[in-house]
Amino acid sequence: MKKSGILIWIVFLLLGMSACDNIVVKSNVTKEDDLPPGTEYVADGEHCLNVVYYVPANLDTLSRWHKRLSGITLYMKEFFRQGMADAGYKNPLFLMLNKNNPAYIKITYLKGKYETTGTLGRKQIMEEVFAHFKAKPSEQLSNQFLVYVPKFRTTKDSIVGFTARIPDESEAPAAPSEIKPWNCGFVIAECDHERFEIRHVNSPRARKKYLSKMPSIAHELGHSFGLYHNGNLSASLYFSIMRNVAADSTNIRRFRPNPADALCMNELSVFGGDDGDRSVQPEITITDVKLDHFANDTIHVECAFTSPSEITGAIIYVDPWSSTAGAKADTDSTTYSDDDQITIVVKKIDRTGDQYHFVMEFPFSQLSGLYRITSMKLSYEFRFRFVAKGGLTFPYRSVKGGSINGMFRWPFGMTRTTIVGSRPTQYIYATDIAARYRK
Repeated sequence: MKKSGILIWIVFLLLGMSACDNIVVKSNVTKEDDLPPGTEYVADGEHCLNVVYYVPANLDTLSRWHKRLSGITLYMKEFFRQGMADAGYKNPLFLMLNKNNPAYIKITYLKGKYETTGTLGRKQIMEEVFAHFKAKPSEQLSNQFLVYVPKFRTTKDSIVGFTARIPDESEAPAAPSEIKPWNCGFVIAECDHERFEIRHVNSPRARKKYLSKMPSIAHELGHSFGLYHNGNLSASLYFSIMRNVAADSTNIRRFRPNPADALCMNELSVFGGDDGDRSVQPEITITDVKLDHFANDTIHVECAFTSPSEITGAIIYVDPWSSTAGAKADTDSTTYSDDDQITIVVKKIDRTGDQYHFVMEFPFSQLSGLYRITSMKLSYEFRFRFVAKGGLTFPYRSVKGGSINGMFRWPFGMTRTTIVGSRPTQYIYATDIAARYRK
């Protein structure tokens, strides 16, 4: 009797341990469960993301790949939809959905001719993907590509994304000459495995173990959409997916595209926009800038400029000149992204011919995210970037590191004064914007 009681307790203990570990959950699935219900797909937009599953010649096709990768990609669709909605845009990332079961999306399967033990790299994968769509042009849905590959390396660079939305060869890896001039966005996600499925996203342990590459895929998709590294909006509940450290986190739920990202993505055809001609970078000539700071409350930014291109929006970066390398290094830096900068988005721009003008006012408290200073005085700058039809930007990266006397960079100072006798200690912050620039 005593032995049977011990055995019962052991059984309960094992069952309890199994219940607590929600990472490995065996699914009673068969090979047939991965077959989409029919071959008819319906586009939810005019131009959809091309999703490809590329399997190298010497690797086996992983089980349930279609169902698993459909779930992952549909999650990405919702991820970008939320970021667009937060910025006031209605269109999601367009996909081809199965007519009978929208849990499946259209995925092109390619069995590669290269082996992982040979020269297989991004160039070879791109060659085969483009060769397929060149032979079957009716299957190509847009100029945006997301290519999943079974994981076969342990290097950190297994997920790469790049854009070809600018005439800059340094931005793209070696690629077949027949696809130049560049006019596409491409992501290679070498991360597929048999536990790579979206059901694990609700478990912190499972998410970290099986879906750790999700933020990297979203980050590289952003690059393929023409987005750059950027900082975080201070008022946001989320980190920007395009911040430099996005790849260092395994929790996709911590991130969202920020409003500046949405401003650019809204111009792309896979989000309902018009890609237009990307062979020529837009040009901007700023003719006048007015900056003011009213009653220690409202920041006023006014800008007039000319451009032969169709400009759809502008981005104002507010960036403190402080870093671990020191203020001068930050001021002279050519880095175009800082985690401590604030991004202000301008969506309303007046136009008469090639003459443009906008006025942007925002509360001084919007700069609260930049108050993390220990000194009594700190230097900042406003920087301008403009978004053209098709999502192209000017300057291409940023003017940071360019001439401080140019029209794209406007320095200002902020001081901190302690309120005498305040408990706990309180401060008053003030800028010299009015003194420097009021006209």
